[in-house]
Amino acid sequence: MESHDSLDPRSSLWDLVAVQLRLLRLHHGWTCQQVGEVANASRSHVSNWEAGAGDLTRPTLLRWTRHGGRQDY
Repeated sequence: MESHDSLDPRSSLWDLVAVQLRLLRLHHGWTCQQVGEVANASRSHVSNWEAGAGDLTRPTLLRWTRHGGRQDY
């Protein structure tokens, strides 16, 4: 599995998504567990997505991004 340090968002759309998801999570001060609850996924799934190694689906991504910056989860 890749680490987030080895992702290259300029050469891969999935790497770009992984980097942006991590930045969004960190910006809001969320844990992987909290994001997993919003996205209906486990903490390890979120970690894998951020490392570019998960099976992130469009519905899951939309569920996460629609949540926005709200803390009411």
